[in-house]
This record gives sequence, structure tokens and C-alpha cells, in this order.
Amino acid sequence: VNIFRKEDQETIKAFTKSRAKNPDKFSSANYSDGPITGVPVLDEAAAYLECEVLKTVSTGSGHSAIVAKVVGAGVRKDGKVEDTLTLPDLGWSYSG
Repeated sequence: VNIFRKEDQETIKAFTKSRAKNPDKFSSANYSDGPITGVPVLDEAAAYLECEVLKTVSTGSGHSAIVAKVVGAGVRKDGKVEDTLTLPDLGWSYSG
């Protein structure tokens, strides 16, 4: 999970479309591998969580809920909680 500050909201827009709509969305991304799991940690992220998926639960709505355990984390840019970018900050109610 890559966590961004409000000031970096333009950075994430390329990653909010599904892989079906944008299969190469990481081809021009600047990232490093997470130290524990090797997942992409975007260079512009303020913080990140590396997770181990424990279970996938069908919700019956075409979506699944993922139950995961945090196995690693890091802060790359200092900031306050209120600096964290949220969907309402973007004017969105959903990102999938």
C-alpha cells in the first residue's frame, strides 16, 4: 500500500485505472522494491505498507475483501496525518 501526501495527488492518477484499462501502468513508474516482499514502493510515496495476504473473501458483489497482515512499513516523507491524501481530497468516492 503506497500512501501519498495531498501535494502529490497528480502522481497517483496514472495508477487508479484498472490493469484492464491500463495494463502498462507501472512501465514508466519510478519505484523500488519493498525490502521484505519486493512489492513496488513508488518513489513519490510518503509512506508504505508491505502486506502478506492471508485470505480473500468474496463479498458477492463482484468485489473481494482482502485480509492481510502488515509485514513491513516505512516513512519516506515526514508529514502530519492531515497531510495524507484521501479519496474525498480527490473528489472521488471510489477507486478500484
